[in-house]
Amino acid sequence: MPDGPLISVCVPVYNRQEFIKDALESVLQQTYRHFEIIVIDDGSTDQSIDLVKSINDSRISIYENGENKGVVYSRNRYLTEAGGEFIAMLDSDDIWNEEKLKKQVRFLTTNPDFGICGTWGVRRQSEKRDTQWSMAETDEEIRVQMLWSCPIIHSSLMIRRSILDRYDIRYDQAYANSEDYELLRRLLRHTKAYCLPDPLVVYNLHPQQLSSQKNSFQLRNAERILENYFRDLGIELTPEQRKLFLKVYSFRFRFSLDNLKKIKKLFLQMLSDCEDNLPSLKPSLSMHFFLSCYHSSHLGLKTATFYRSSHKALPYRPSLYEWAKFYLKCAFKL
Repeated sequence: MPDGPLISVCVPVYNRQEFIKDALESVLQQTYRHFEIIVIDDGSTDQSIDLVKSINDSRISIYENGENKGVVYSRNRYLTEAGGEFIAMLDSDDIWNEEKLKKQVRFLTTNPDFGICGTWGVRRQSEKRDTQWSMAETDEEIRVQMLWSCPIIHSSLMIRRSILDRYDIRYDQAYANSEDYELLRRLLRHTKAYCLPDPLVVYNLHPQQLSSQKNSFQLRNAERILENYFRDLGIELTPEQRKLFLKVYSFRFRFSLDNLKKIKKLFLQMLSDCEDNLPSLKPSLSMHFFLSCYHSSHLGLKTATFYRSSHKALPYRPSLYEWAKFYLKCAFKL
C-alpha cells in the first residue's frame, strides 16, 4: 500500500515551453511520492504539450482543451479530473522545493481542523538575486491579510478535497485573473488556513505572467472580492467608505486632511465590527493608517500633527528613521 494519502498535483498549461519541464521535474523530484499529476493544456500553440509528453512517468495524466478556453476553465477542469485526498496547485511557470509535499501533508494530516495549507516562497527574476517572499502564517494573520491582498501564493496552495466538494467550491470565471483570491475567500468561510514559514516555492517573475499582462483588470476584480470579504466579516461600509478603503488597498494615497479623518473613523469602525473574530486587526490597520498619513505629507505639518493626535487610537510604531523622514516630508510638503 502507498505510504500516505494521494495528492493530486494540478498544473494548467498555456504556452509555457520555457518553464513547464522544470515545473514538472520539480514535482517528480518530491520526497513524498504518492501523487498524481493532472496537466490541463489550454490550446498551447508552442511546444509545451510536446515537452509534457516527452516525460515518461505514469503518474502524469494529460487533458487537452482543444482550444484556448482560459485559465479558470482549466483550473476547474483539473479539479474535476483530480482524484486525490489533497489538491496541490502548481502554475506552469513555478517550481517546488523537493520537501514541499512532504511538509504540507504532515501538517494537514496532524491538524484535521485545517483545510488549507500554503508555504512561503522565493521570487526569481532572470539574473537578479532571489528574494524571499514571506507570507502571513497563522489562520488569523491570513484572514487579516485578506483585506490587503491574496495571502497565499497560489503555487504553494494545498487544499482538502473534501472541503471543495462539501461546499461546492470552484474557481469563478467572474473573477478571472483574481480567481485564486476569490477561491480562498470562499474556502475561509468553512475551514482554517495555515502557511508554513518555509520558502518551498519558486515564483518566477516574467513579462508573460497573467498578473503582469492584465493588472488593471485584476485590480478591479480584487476590489469586488474585497467587498464580498467585508460582508463575510460583518463589516458594513457606506459607498464613500468603500471608495476610501479601496484607495488605501491599491496604494492610491495622497489624501486630503478631511479624508484622513474619515479613514481614521473608518478603521476604528472596522476594529469595532471585528473585535471578536479578528482581534489582531489593529496592528494592520494602524500600519496602513500611518502609510496614508505618510504619503499625504504634501499637506504639510498639519498631517504630522493629526497623526500624532491619532496615534493612541491606531498605535503603529514607526522606526526613528521613519519618524524623521515623515516629519521632513511634512515640513517641506514633499
